[in-house]
Amino acid sequence: MDGHYLYNSEKFDFTSYFKIAWNLDEEERSSDSDFKKMDEVCGRHPEAVANYLAMQLLYAFDANLQDIKYQKDYCAATMRSSMWPLFKKLFLAENFSEKERTEVSEIVQEVRSSWRMLLERMDFLNKETRREALGRESILETNIHPNEYTLLTDRLVQEILNVEVVDGNFAVTSMNLMRLKVDIQRFSTRHSLDQSSGIRTQEGAFQLNSKLTIFAGGLHPPAYHRSLPDSLKYGTLGYIIGQLLTSSLVDSDDFEMLYSLHKECLAKPFSKHLKPKYVRLFYLFIGHGGLRQAFEAYRSHRKQLLEDPERNVTSEEMPGLDLSPEQLFFLGFAQMYCPSDPNWAQQKHLVLSALSNSQDFHQAFNCPVGSRMRPSKFNCYIWY
Repeated sequence: MDGHYLYNSEKFDFTSYFKIAWNLDEEERSSDSDFKKMDEVCGRHPEAVANYLAMQLLYAFDANLQDIKYQKDYCAATMRSSMWPLFKKLFLAENFSEKERTEVSEIVQEVRSSWRMLLERMDFLNKETRREALGRESILETNIHPNEYTLLTDRLVQEILNVEVVDGNFAVTSMNLMRLKVDIQRFSTRHSLDQSSGIRTQEGAFQLNSKLTIFAGGLHPPAYHRSLPDSLKYGTLGYIIGQLLTSSLVDSDDFEMLYSLHKECLAKPFSKHLKPKYVRLFYLFIGHGGLRQAFEAYRSHRKQLLEDPERNVTSEEMPGLDLSPEQLFFLGFAQMYCPSDPNWAQQKHLVLSALSNSQDFHQAFNCPVGSRMRPSKFNCYIWY
């Protein structure tokens, strides 16, 4: 088949294959060299490969649909998986204009400013740790939807436009489509392109290493929507950014010491309702820091809007909700952890722990000592 090796990713686990065949974990292997090794294996066993590809081709022709009503969904899924660069381009053109890019950039800058001020106020940091943390923040580059991928993605879109669709011949058209899918996958793997179809998961959309990278395909609810009031945007997107920045401090001895001092306090609220295996204290610790940064950033942003007569102050109300802007901020944060998830108990603990140990939350909702969300006056006010 002209050197193209076809497989069904749902029936053939590449990760397991590489681990079994060459004892390589995904982090250790070079994708380009792996393909070359696979080519060598296929060259030594051409009959086995031919049989395998024939079976995969039969599987591809049989969608195993239970009813004709599922055909539309099957075809749509096939298009999304094989033509993801095109769908991604269309998604971004529709949902992420320069206006959204500017707004997201402003939120990031506000949270980064909040993080710098928080670093200056942290009494538990020694001078060296503070200096290093501020230095890392000062040179950190923000990268929203990596522009360097645009030309590569456009090349793939052009390949999609060249796919031959043969009227009345499902088999030939399907093979052309599968060949396209493999070509795109191999190309994108070599160039480390994002192979999702525009919308990404929250976990994969925000990354911090040498750059603070935000993939525009991940800027959808609950993390972000252009129509949300600023309070909700800072409670969601702002919190995510703050959480990433807080994680940059975890390698310091000062952070480890602070964590050790507060881990019991972090675990105490609501722990009787949750099993220990669901309590990831380190994650809670970082989450507290992200929430604090985001709230400070929102207050600074709101103050600037109110003091600047040249800027339009948008409404901070939500229809049907009698909540103040500060209350909406915390509602946005909590909604980040509301989707159906097998780890909901763990996420619930993060929300309850972060809010029950937040002075800002207690003030926004006027929580008295002894109430459910403020069970004690001795709280883990870590980042204040």
